Amino acid sequence: MVNYLSYVQPKCTALHVVGAIAIGNNDSYDNSAEQTYKQNEENKKFLRRNAIREDLQIREGRVTGFATGRGTNFSFASAKPTIILDSEVKKIDPNAYQWLAKHEIGHIKKSDTFRKPCVIATATFATGYLVNLARPFIAPMTSHPVLRFGVEAAAQYLIYKVGQQIVGNKFSEQIELDADDFAIRNSSIEEKMGGIRQLKAMQLFQKVVYDLDDAPRMGYPSFSTRIKKIEASLRQEGLFPNDLVERDKITQLASLAINLSVEEEAKAFNISDDDKNQKIKELQEKLIRIHLV
Repeated sequence: MVNYLSYVQPKCTALHVVGAIAIGNNDSYDNSAEQTYKQNEENKKFLRRNAIREDLQIREGRVTGFATGRGTNFSFASAKPTIILDSEVKKIDPNAYQWLAKHEIGHIKKSDTFRKPCVIATATFATGYLVNLARPFIAPMTSHPVLRFGVEAAAQYLIYKVGQQIVGNKFSEQIELDADDFAIRNSSIEEKMGGIRQLKAMQLFQKVVYDLDDAPRMGYPSFSTRIKKIEASLRQEGLFPNDLVERDKITQLASLAINLSVEEEAKAFNISDDDKNQKIKELQEKLIRIHLV
């Protein structure tokens, strides 16, 4: 039987690597509606101290999840590394805004948008090799050629996807924790508290929208794991964060996350304004009920 993965796998790998290089070397993700801020001297000193490109751009726009980043820390990359932050977060909680900025800068420092697809590409090669090793054990399962083809193809695809997803997701979790570590090392006490509020807000958002308490998204560590890391760093400074401190800011951030999520969903699925507004209203009412408990 022809091993279809011998054709699919190299193409997937090539796309991962080409995509990583594209992200690091062009400005195709640029959005003219976003507002770009020039780095002041204090910010440049911070970037120099942490061996990060000084041409890093900070932009503000509407960002589901509050923040995202593009580009790499490679000096040869022509595109400027960029972090995009939701401007509404700064109005609600300036310290959470600063925490998010430093978390995203942590991703830029390690060029995670390049490293992640490269790791996935490596996992693709490795799992493809395992698939070929498994073929002699799969073939004897049935003598019928059509059934044999189906069993072998399904087994190949399963091994391929499981291996790729396990490696990719574990690596994704680790780079999130590493970015948190960078933010912890470079944040003030107030900014760390802002980080806790931001993560608690996303925890609350998840409970309202998906009825999940703390289940992590695929490829992300749980919110409680990330919160505990910040709390541990605060305890080392003799501080013991109280869950109820500035609870209103947590609720406001969760409310913002709900609005951003529903707006993105409405845009993606052509949902009418009336239906969108009704869903936002229902979720905001649910948020208030949970907040009052």
